[in-house]
Amino acid sequence: MRKSSPLDIDSLIQPLRLPNGSVLRTRLAKASVKETLGTYDNRPTSKLVGLHLRWSAAGVEFVITGSGTTDRRAVGAPSNVVIENEADLPVWRQWVRGVTNLAVVIRVQLDHPGKQSPKGLNPGSLFPSSIPFDGDMTAYFCIPPEAYIAEIDDIIQRFESNAAIRKKAGFSGVQIRSAHGFFDSRVLSPPHNRDDHEPEMQRLFVLATYAEIRRQVDPDFPVGIKFDPVHFQRGGPSRHHSPTACAVLCPLLALSGPKLRARIIAPALATSRLFAETTSSATRERQPHAPPAP
Repeated sequence: MRKSSPLDIDSLIQPLRLPNGSVLRTRLAKASVKETLGTYDNRPTSKLVGLHLRWSAAGVEFVITGSGTTDRRAVGAPSNVVIENEADLPVWRQWVRGVTNLAVVIRVQLDHPGKQSPKGLNPGSLFPSSIPFDGDMTAYFCIPPEAYIAEIDDIIQRFESNAAIRKKAGFSGVQIRSAHGFFDSRVLSPPHNRDDHEPEMQRLFVLATYAEIRRQVDPDFPVGIKFDPVHFQRGGPSRHHSPTACAVLCPLLALSGPKLRARIIAPALATSRLFAETTSSATRERQPHAPPAP
């Protein structure tokens, strides 16, 4: 069995200077997780604020929140928090103040589940291609109608408005969730998006989302992206598409391993690992200070 390399504890507590000039006191970070601590009607709670305060007080220097859903009609899990307006701005500001008072950087993940909108939680689902899930997954998700261009534009605008509200609340940046089957991810996935939707056009959706967010925030406001390499399979966007997006979105690029439907996508893992390795290599060529892929 291959032995893992020993963890260098000393390196984790060393400062890290980011390309935008800000400095993290340590290299301890919390990635986004599904917290599901909102109310029944998807509003933030004191439990959610308290959880992040505990993480921050424990020594985490860089925090990325869980799902920040952009559309109340498309919720990925019960009690996910949705933000469509400024009604909960006081709670968001309380959340940010508590964390930043501990000198911790907090950024929020923005997402839209797309066709992965569970039955029973949502009136339906929406996606560019009307392709159902395979096998037993059809019991949990509806067949999405093929979205109109105006509906796609609406999703992009929701990311834009969400980012603007989060900035107003005091968050130090946002992350676009393009992983684990959510909208931005499956747009790039050949099994879920029709062949006549050209890979270049699919990639442009992700870049359009970034561009619209960037129009609403300051040039120095960080906007990142989370990729799931398993969705870049043979027949879809090549590895050359991803570094192009990375060149725009770096240095806030996260490569995340597959979770949902692991039993179904397992045969693609070997290709995915190769993609992760080649993408990480190409990203470092453009961003030499980027950490290696895990």
